[in-house]
Amino acid sequence: MKSTQILASCALAGAVAALAGCAGSPANGPQAESPNGRIIYVASPRSPRDVESCLTNRVAQARVAQRNPTTVLIGPYSVDSDWTVTLAPSASSGTNIGVYRPRSGDGDPEESELRFHIARCAI
Repeated sequence: MKSTQILASCALAGAVAALAGCAGSPANGPQAESPNGRIIYVASPRSPRDVESCLTNRVAQARVAQRNPTTVLIGPYSVDSDWTVTLAPSASSGTNIGVYRPRSGDGDPEESELRFHIARCAI
């Protein structure tokens, strides 16, 4: 029974990491038309507060801008150059995580690093 739970946890972790890491790039799909379009959308079994806490602990630039639903801004404290991460409660008592590009610039941290942190905090 315990090995089945471990296997299920590993499968869930792999699926979340794959979803967060393989989301479309701005050159593909609707993101190409909207410079600050959503680049990551993933459902997490964790509560919004848990995901928020994880992100603010892992990413030095993270700060909470509002609650209900939670919005976490990640970047050099400029609304135009920050990543926007939305954490909305889901019907299944988890969290829907959306990540949006900065309005201008590349954002800090780099996209690949941010994807890693989102994947880690989603599981």
